[in-house]
Amino acid sequence: MQENPKWTDYRGSLKDRIVEKAFQLFTQQGIRAVKMDDIAHSLSISKRTLYEIYDNKEALLIEVMQKSQCDREKAVKILAGRSRNVMEIILRVFYLRIEQMKDTNPQFFIDLEKYPSVLTMLRSNHEKTRDDFLRFMARGVREGYFRSDVDYELVAFMFTSFYEQVKIEYLLEKYSLQSLFYNHVFIIVRGICTQKGIDFLKEFMWRESEEPVF
Repeated sequence: MQENPKWTDYRGSLKDRIVEKAFQLFTQQGIRAVKMDDIAHSLSISKRTLYEIYDNKEALLIEVMQKSQCDREKAVKILAGRSRNVMEIILRVFYLRIEQMKDTNPQFFIDLEKYPSVLTMLRSNHEKTRDDFLRFMARGVREGYFRSDVDYELVAFMFTSFYEQVKIEYLLEKYSLQSLFYNHVFIIVRGICTQKGIDFLKEFMWRESEEPVF
């Protein structure tokens, strides 16, 4: 039997609402603290309806993380279109990530470790992100903002190792997300810059203090 088009549209719209609400609750409260009942109640739908669309919380979490990654890629493309060069792109993305982290409960990242299938998906996405990162760094070298004597594969590894260390050492319980991100990313960015890159960084930071960067 063919599905009613109105039901198909409603189901698609409902899926979007569920993913959006789940992302909001997961990042605010942590993943494990949020029950499927909580999500259904917040959307004024039955738990049965929710389970008809997502078999379990892990299946929902996978879709939440996929959408988050997709939204992040779209945001980067928009920022890239507004930026004059590779240096401005990386700094705008840097500020965007800080803004996103402000409203994220550190428990969210700790809880991710409890979902193997989600971690597998994230590792797969990481390979693509790593390749994009290396191309981005190569462009920065060509434009004269990044140093040519740096091993950027090692830099990429340093970024990954840092985030793994954050989880292992429970640094999220000691420091804010903003502090960890700023003191790691900002220092590395400055370290790989040429004098041209450092001068642009100083100009950008001055402008950011005077007016919004977006």
